[in-house]
Amino acid sequence: MGLIRKVPMLLLILFSLAGEFNLNRLPGMSDISFEIRWIILVLLCLSLIIFYPAIHTQINKISFFFIVVSLVFMILIFLTTFYVNRSFNIDELISYILTLIVTPIATILCVMMFASKQELIEYIAGIFMLLGLCYSSIITVTSFLFSGRGSIIIGGPNVATRIIFFAAISSLYLFNQKSKVIYLYTFIFCLIGILLLGSRGGFVGAAVALTTLFVISLFNRNPIKVNLFKKIFGIISGITLLGLPLYDRIYDVFSHRIIERLIEEQYTAGRGGLWEASLAYIKQNIVSGYGVGCYYDFFDMYPHNIFLEVMLNAGLIGLFAFSPIIIYCIILLFKAKNTRYYFFAVLPIYMIVVSSFSGDMYGFRYYYFWVIVLSFLLFQPVASKEKEKLAGLIIEAKLGSR
Repeated sequence: MGLIRKVPMLLLILFSLAGEFNLNRLPGMSDISFEIRWIILVLLCLSLIIFYPAIHTQINKISFFFIVVSLVFMILIFLTTFYVNRSFNIDELISYILTLIVTPIATILCVMMFASKQELIEYIAGIFMLLGLCYSSIITVTSFLFSGRGSIIIGGPNVATRIIFFAAISSLYLFNQKSKVIYLYTFIFCLIGILLLGSRGGFVGAAVALTTLFVISLFNRNPIKVNLFKKIFGIISGITLLGLPLYDRIYDVFSHRIIERLIEEQYTAGRGGLWEASLAYIKQNIVSGYGVGCYYDFFDMYPHNIFLEVMLNAGLIGLFAFSPIIIYCIILLFKAKNTRYYFFAVLPIYMIVVSSFSGDMYGFRYYYFWVIVLSFLLFQPVASKEKEKLAGLIIEAKLGSR
């Protein structure tokens, strides 16, 4: 029963991972137009119904408040669309419902299936670490085959970069907890995958998140840390074993995509003009915006910036309602800084940064996922057995440091 009740969380991650992937993108299936996320969503709902009796805890007040804020934001988005007398863009409406309602509620139900916080985060970290290894392996192989930027073949670089970075942070967390160098090698391999993939927004997001993580680690008072010498030795050996054979490929992609395109040319792949046009439209109706999905009428694409998207949809009203959702991640960051979970506290910030360069509200679903998971880890009352186990780990760590 212990393993089976973890199935909903696996399905939730797969549902998020599926995105809007359509079967017609597969070889020999061009005539079949169907998004596989709907199959996974049905399975997720069925699993939650079946395993609902296995829920171990109740929702904490912080998570409940976050859900309420998300619902208020969703309602305001709807109301502003009615106010401007505009018809809904059905695809965008579905995306908002999946992001603001389905993802948070499903995540809460999934995390409540776990008996302890450690069991929850190690399970999630393990899944993302395996995904990151698969993605990074494919990217490395394609980089060699095509003598340039890597690819995961069936998906875009921006989404792939996010999964790999989640895997990198998960690996770093597991290394810090278990002191096994294999996790550090996985972390380095994932960073190499990000570099070979060459997503400029992903690189900036990773740089900001890792810098934030480094600053937090300087002030972290969590006694459960691995020996500093092991960290230094592991990093040096990991870079030597994994980095040197790939040096030429990493250098070529990094110099072209990051140094030349991002820093020297400040190339935005057309986003600069899109952002300027978005701001021009926003100024014309700054209070209430133009309704859900209006940008497809204006530009035939989303604005590639989550804040511009919110303001185009609902103006200052939408931005005001969206602000508490964003500020919430800062609260989590300060709450987590002296816990073992501070590694994951940078992921919502990472999502904000990358969503400022690429991705729409549906792509922002990972933000909601990590916020709910962190809320459970940081605010959920600790069960008595888990308290005893945690106390034992702290005592063991203190004795080991003498």
